[in-house]
Amino acid sequence: MSITGFCFSGVIRVGSNGATPGNPELKVGKATGTPATGRKTWDSNLQNGLDSTWVAVSFTAKSGGGINGVNLTVGGSTVVFSGASYGAITQLTFVANVDGAGKRFSFRNVVVDFYENDTDVDPAETVEVSDASAPIASTMGASEPAADSASLDVKPSDTYSKMVVSAEVRLESTDTGLPSSDSIAGTIYVFTASCS
Repeated sequence: MSITGFCFSGVIRVGSNGATPGNPELKVGKATGTPATGRKTWDSNLQNGLDSTWVAVSFTAKSGGGINGVNLTVGGSTVVFSGASYGAITQLTFVANVDGAGKRFSFRNVVVDFYENDTDVDPAETVEVSDASAPIASTMGASEPAADSASLDVKPSDTYSKMVVSAEVRLESTDTGLPSSDSIAGTIYVFTASCS
């Protein structure tokens, strides 16, 4: 699934399952340019497949940038990106992708708080996504070749300066061993009124 027109995104993927050196599991950045990256071990024993269980996610951004700019925290691992200047937040798109049989990426408990000003502590609008609507990409039980993707747009009723996303994600694979780095992935794309 190809998404265009966004300002920045947060990517959660199988990567190298925390092994170093290896491909990072977490990435935050603009549509072009070098992203900030972070590491996360999803499962310490891949002999019976990969299962991250449910992992808490927080994705925050302020249009003024601020000291921390855009922060993605996944299960205690935080990535900070400050290489974008952007205007009012107009839409978020959540995407789950898997490539290859026996894989699943799931979102659940998705809540997006929108704030009028960067310094506000009380949201002006909250969008709660039902678990039935949260994106899940799954090829469990399929035979090769197999791939799946699912997406969800979250649009506030107004434009806002700051957002805080909270959710949980789960990465699963029946493969014994490490799947390829992008074969199980979820991305949160953020669209803004301006981006530079």
